[in-house]
Amino acid sequence: MRSLRVLALATSALLLPLAAHAGGLARPNVAGARPVGMGGAYVAVAEDPSAVWYNPAGLAQVRSSQILAGLELAKPTFSYEPADGQCGQDPATSQPRTRCPKVESSSGLATVPVVGASTRFASAGGAEPSRLAIGFLFYNGYGGAIEFDRAKLKSNNEEPGVIKSTLALLEAAPAVAYRVNEQLYLGAAFRIGIGLFNVENAGGSHNRANATIDSTGAGVGYSLGAMLKPIPQLRVGLTYRSQLTVEPSGSASIENTPGSTPISSDVKTTLPWPQAAVGGVAIKPIDKLLLSTQLEWVNWSSFQAIAPKFQKDSSLNRLARYDTNFKDSWAAHVGVEVTILDDSRPIGAAVRAGYTRDSNAIPDASIDRQYVDGDKNTVGGGGTIALGRHHFDAGVEVLFGGKRKVSTCGPDRNTGRPTDVCGDVNNDQQAAPGSFSGSLFTGQLAYRYLY
Repeated sequence: MRSLRVLALATSALLLPLAAHAGGLARPNVAGARPVGMGGAYVAVAEDPSAVWYNPAGLAQVRSSQILAGLELAKPTFSYEPADGQCGQDPATSQPRTRCPKVESSSGLATVPVVGASTRFASAGGAEPSRLAIGFLFYNGYGGAIEFDRAKLKSNNEEPGVIKSTLALLEAAPAVAYRVNEQLYLGAAFRIGIGLFNVENAGGSHNRANATIDSTGAGVGYSLGAMLKPIPQLRVGLTYRSQLTVEPSGSASIENTPGSTPISSDVKTTLPWPQAAVGGVAIKPIDKLLLSTQLEWVNWSSFQAIAPKFQKDSSLNRLARYDTNFKDSWAAHVGVEVTILDDSRPIGAAVRAGYTRDSNAIPDASIDRQYVDGDKNTVGGGGTIALGRHHFDAGVEVLFGGKRKVSTCGPDRNTGRPTDVCGDVNNDQQAAPGSFSGSLFTGQLAYRYLY
């Protein structure tokens, strides 16, 4: 019974990084080298197969049929410096530490494929394409990987907790779009989500158990998009993405003491990935210059708790519940594309740049070292080389920010200000007081064939 209780409590902590896509240092822009190079400001551009994610209505404006194959590279770096007095004794002196060592992640480079296609049923340079378009895109919508050095955690007298966490939501989305007239385009996508969760938790001085979780789940959602072109030089894009709920289920294993027989339990968790709404404008003031901007809202406040359910003992469900209390986030994107050589020539070329500003979604009471959260800034760039029907795209982004200091206690209920003195007028002690920081590098390489 005690062992399963430890496992239940560990499970809620293990799944926390999964829920932190928007607020944590996750990839700010996904699914395509061209939109990544433009800072994600693509809802009013959406003119290749990545439109399935950004704005499915854009498929109806892509004249040629296209096949897209790409690879995304991501390298996160997290660090957490516990507040003074929060990391126990110095092993060398057996005295309380006056300053806590910094804990850093040791995550490697993650790779994610992106595959897509779209058609309006006409070959390149052939007959006038149909008003109807169809498309498909396979991509990683959420998630990533994080790893901590167990030996360093031990030397810092830090509770080991989560050591490895590989968490991802893959999406396969067929889409359809229709050109109503030259000014209005409409589209929709059916999103099939596949959740992958592999986590390792190590016990510390207060928790001698080692726990692992292996689970997968699936869910469905949809996206709706519209593209307006009041004049040829101006586009307005709107996209709504529904909530996509995934229910990962699988096995959990725990060793109460090293070398003991593991205790197993089936576990299932409901994770409601939030709905989102995006609106943006793109303008071409001159023929070879494209400017784009957009504003994005993500309904993270719908993600209020992580509540694993254990089939072996339902009384553990209440113990495992973790209240996240996330709040909605907002992101602003701006991007620019300059065409150097028009792709109607034997060789075409374009360069891009972009910027994203993303607010945090995770309150002080919920943040922990498994992820870093704060107001974030992302700068990016990229380009395309076109050789006839063969287009080679590249995009890179570097996310800065996530720097944040969390007080020992919640805000004073009288003044609303952070405080390091807990008392009757204060909230309870925060889960992980201290300083958080981090960065994230993202690169995208893609090949498109037009036919």
